[in-house]
Amino acid sequence: MEFALIDKWDPLPDVVGLHEQLDELVNWRKIPTFHRPGRTGWLKLDQPVTINCGGWKTTIRSLKLKGIGLCDNKFDVTPPTSKYFNRKFPHLGFTRSGEFCLVQSERAPLGGIEFGRAETEYRIAKQLTEAGCPSITPVRLYRYSQEYSEVNAKSTLGTVITGLPNDHPFRMDCAYHYDGGSGMENPPRGYQNLGNRQSDEERAYVDRLICSLKFQNNNNPGLRLLSYLLEKYGHTLRRFHLSGFYRYSGALDNHGYCSETDKVFLIDLDSCRELSECSDVETPLQIIRDVASAIFNLATSLSNPWQIARFPLDEIKHVKPFHSILKGYYQEAPDEMIEGVIDLFFWYFDPLYEKTLLSYRGIIGEKDSLKQISKWKPLWMDRKIAYSVLMVGLWFLHEQSTMIDQYPNRLCWKKLIENVSDFTSHEIAADIDKKVRALSVLV
Repeated sequence: MEFALIDKWDPLPDVVGLHEQLDELVNWRKIPTFHRPGRTGWLKLDQPVTINCGGWKTTIRSLKLKGIGLCDNKFDVTPPTSKYFNRKFPHLGFTRSGEFCLVQSERAPLGGIEFGRAETEYRIAKQLTEAGCPSITPVRLYRYSQEYSEVNAKSTLGTVITGLPNDHPFRMDCAYHYDGGSGMENPPRGYQNLGNRQSDEERAYVDRLICSLKFQNNNNPGLRLLSYLLEKYGHTLRRFHLSGFYRYSGALDNHGYCSETDKVFLIDLDSCRELSECSDVETPLQIIRDVASAIFNLATSLSNPWQIARFPLDEIKHVKPFHSILKGYYQEAPDEMIEGVIDLFFWYFDPLYEKTLLSYRGIIGEKDSLKQISKWKPLWMDRKIAYSVLMVGLWFLHEQSTMIDQYPNRLCWKKLIENVSDFTSHEIAADIDKKVRALSVLV
């Protein structure tokens, strides 16, 4: 594959043979190694590389090779292509005046990344590293000659290579998938990754992590570990916002954990944006949305029919992983206020969880993929309602946080509820308003 090196990060010292090795992987003279399905390869360095930048010391032990090819669910790998897939779900967005809206995610090339998005990940990784926010470290940015057509423009494919602090490829979702070896049977078409078993190597890594943190005697050590990591994620997400960025997905596989620094670092930066592009009204809403995304994604993970039996609701409420996210981010907020926000969310989440618990065996056992989806889909969280509940509750936490000094709320409580009403319905907004007013710790 024809390519050009567009940029390399100056503070990174030359490592003998590494750049030549990367060039061979980028043009597929050598086949990249993948450790999970998707478009991201991985390369362990022979020796760790330590760099100093802006007073911060960063050690790179392996590399993430994004957009370098496609690894399917059978772990067959092919070079990146200009064929695209449409992302399934929209995300919550806002107009410049603060109205809520659903935004469709851009389509993406199979096994590849559009060059502009590769450049975004490279640039933001550089800015976050220089700001001391735990994240991937920029290494090299490539452009392929292969064209890729966006909806309204033409571009090319790219590859972005970034550094990781770990000598293993495992991400934060390894705690979620910690299952003693069982896989998830009979996943529906389009969700084949649900059937991938956790590898022995990954499970052994989680075992070591659980023991090092002394969680092995917990009833659900994987959930306890996940809760611990989610509080660390809250710390990092706050630092991300204070560094001037927004739009970070709270999906569990978008973060990594470095045991040496005891910090969660950000992995997936290609969709991130600068807060400076937002209006004063929009800015705090975008920040709160990122926190809501972490809650939403955790809820969908814990209530997944293929996993729900491993995460009983009473165990979730005892271990408090949702609380951990908010405690990590809103560090000044009193516990009772955080619990109030979680209670507000559980008002919506509990009934869906209970319905899924009653139905999950029938969903998993359904052999017809279309029928399986039709049984599962009514149990999906409604994005409009769930995010409205979360945005309203988190608005109060933002008011109590020092984050408001830098990013003050511009919408009053009454206007926020009006926007929720326009986004969902008058009845839903009234129900949320009534529930909030019943929680004395919030109002």
